[in-house]
Amino acid sequence: RDQTDVMKIESILQSMELHNSDYYSNALKERLITVVSIAGILNISLELLNSMIISKMGTDVKIYVPSSIAYVSALNAIRRYGKIDDMEMTLKNIASACKEVGIGMSVVALNTYLGAICDALSQVEGKFKRSRKKTSFKFIQNYTKNQLMDKAIGLLQPGLAEDEYAVTGGPDLFSFNTVLNAVAQTGNSTLFEEVYNLMQLQGISGDIFTINARLKAASSCAISADCNNGILDITLLIQDIISSPDIIPDKYTVDIMLVTLARSGRIEDIYRVLRDFNLRMDQKKRSKLILSNAYSSFLLSLVQVGEVDVARDIFDSFVLLNKKRKGEISENSAPILFRPSARHFNALIKGYQKKKYERKEDINNHSETSNKQSVYNSEDDAKYLFETMIRMGIMPDAYTITLILPFQNSSAEITALWQKVRNLKLKMTPVIYNSILTAYGTVNDPSSVCYVFDHILTHERFIETWRIDCWNVFFSALCKSSSILPQQTIIFKSCKATALLKESEDTDTLHRNIFPGNKSLLDLVVGKSATDAGFLIFQTMLIECKTYQRSSIRFPKPNSQTFCSVASLLTKDANSKKKAIILFRKAKEHNITMDGRFLNAVIRCFGKDIDAALTSWKEEFRNTLLTRKLEKKDGVPDFREKNNLIAAYHGLFYVTGRAGRPDIGLRLAFAMSKEGIEPTETAFNCYNKGKLDEQRYITSEYRFSLIPLTKQYESLLMIECTKYDQNDIRRSM
Repeated sequence: RDQTDVMKIESILQSMELHNSDYYSNALKERLITVVSIAGILNISLELLNSMIISKMGTDVKIYVPSSIAYVSALNAIRRYGKIDDMEMTLKNIASACKEVGIGMSVVALNTYLGAICDALSQVEGKFKRSRKKTSFKFIQNYTKNQLMDKAIGLLQPGLAEDEYAVTGGPDLFSFNTVLNAVAQTGNSTLFEEVYNLMQLQGISGDIFTINARLKAASSCAISADCNNGILDITLLIQDIISSPDIIPDKYTVDIMLVTLARSGRIEDIYRVLRDFNLRMDQKKRSKLILSNAYSSFLLSLVQVGEVDVARDIFDSFVLLNKKRKGEISENSAPILFRPSARHFNALIKGYQKKKYERKEDINNHSETSNKQSVYNSEDDAKYLFETMIRMGIMPDAYTITLILPFQNSSAEITALWQKVRNLKLKMTPVIYNSILTAYGTVNDPSSVCYVFDHILTHERFIETWRIDCWNVFFSALCKSSSILPQQTIIFKSCKATALLKESEDTDTLHRNIFPGNKSLLDLVVGKSATDAGFLIFQTMLIECKTYQRSSIRFPKPNSQTFCSVASLLTKDANSKKKAIILFRKAKEHNITMDGRFLNAVIRCFGKDIDAALTSWKEEFRNTLLTRKLEKKDGVPDFREKNNLIAAYHGLFYVTGRAGRPDIGLRLAFAMSKEGIEPTETAFNCYNKGKLDEQRYITSEYRFSLIPLTKQYESLLMIECTKYDQNDIRRSM
């Protein structure tokens, strides 16, 4: 059933006015409450519930308490909509009726209320996960984080739940576990200990879920005296779990423990925990599926905290073939209980990708030879894992391909990987094609980028529905491909992708020669540079869309991302300022949002012509931003408008760096201050980036000789751009 059917049913039930009728029995109304609550028809559910609790027959008032199944279903419906106030009012009505009749309210109702409060707290913390169900989770923002915590902890106080809500016996273990888990996510060790002590004071013993909450709290809170004493001493807690035969860890317990043990270098304890976990799971039904999912989670958790080597060791010993990478038998290996899947390989390849990017950043900052070797090792390990995956007959998915492509360092390697994918008969999805385009662009091969995109246009049916996104990836890949050699000519004879795709040129062709003049994309771009080719294709898109007054049958209508990608592409050309101005005016003509990224890229196209950049800024760019701000109907300042202005100024700082004019940069800093914008260190970094980029175009040693006192102006600019940064965390150190 879809939402239309639900609305029809709601309309029918409203017309029946069940809440005002005594014709239907209470048993039928209870069942109806359960059904409409599950369907999400909240208003009818609450009307029926309230009419049953207090019903009037003439001058007589009759009190009736529905079954717990009925009112808990209604409370769950309220929880799905996040209406904490309505839930509290409903609970008080039920509790009042329970006191009149002399029965107790179900503790499940209390736990549902606690769950709703903790859901709202998770949303405030930014950790709320939406359910797959199509329901609204827009919590009413009437409560702060502290107010929500006070509500939850107040309900756990001895005697309060019994006195106020008629809950027989008060909160139970599930109540405390719900709150403990929510408090653990906040990292507030003081509140966690308060709730835990309340639980012990009421004589409630914890279970494995309580232990999981303790582990989560100890892991998430800051390392301080509070976290290293008492119930949140994670070292003692893990030792108790390992040594106690009465504690049986589940997969969540093991997941949290592995990270701490890996960080402490306690590898032997990791193997012990995993062996015990395997033995327990081997005795359960569907143990292979449970173990497979569990180990996927274990590997991901370790990779996310940077423990890639430990994750690989666990993978070799417990998931793969009980063998190390070099082929020797591991002393800690365990019997194979499940077949590895693409998810396990993806987790590790993702870890090596993360490791590669981190090492590259270290190389750029420190130029350490050891770090370069680490990058190569990460690439070799990732490629070895992929080859192992293929040898074992495990079919990679689209995510595997997107992860392994960045490890290919040349067009030949990318083409060879693509050939393997074709041999495996893996379905070529838009995600895979986008990754291939980006990979060819990263290795500076614009010819292959264009050839692959032409193949997509002529052979892949998804381009008809999945339209502008793929074009945006194409322009972005062209931008990447021109980073080192912006004037590199597009030639298809030596293109690596040509030989691979030639065999399918005349088969299954859906569209051919879609460009004006009965030309293909290859005919249009051959012999041109990446920037010229990209801008020519973009202009063709605009002309075609203008002709049809909408997205063409062959060409989609460009969006803001398209304009931004083309502007970034033009920055690679030293003589693209005229094209950039045309692009800006076309964006205004097509009512494209002038966001900061687009304006920054357009301004950077001016290269070192700071005079032309300032003229365009004063006459066109700045006025466009201010006009859009004045046209806002509500008149409320938008932080995005401020960020757009900051990004545009950063583009001007880049041009001043290219031009070697720190004096103009200093004037820009003063202009930012007059507009109520604080120039930060980022602005000075943009200036320095412009200086470095200009070195590419000068053969001799780069010196500022345009103005006197260059170094003095740079010093003043640095002071002006750093003294106002109130958000710099280094100030608090």
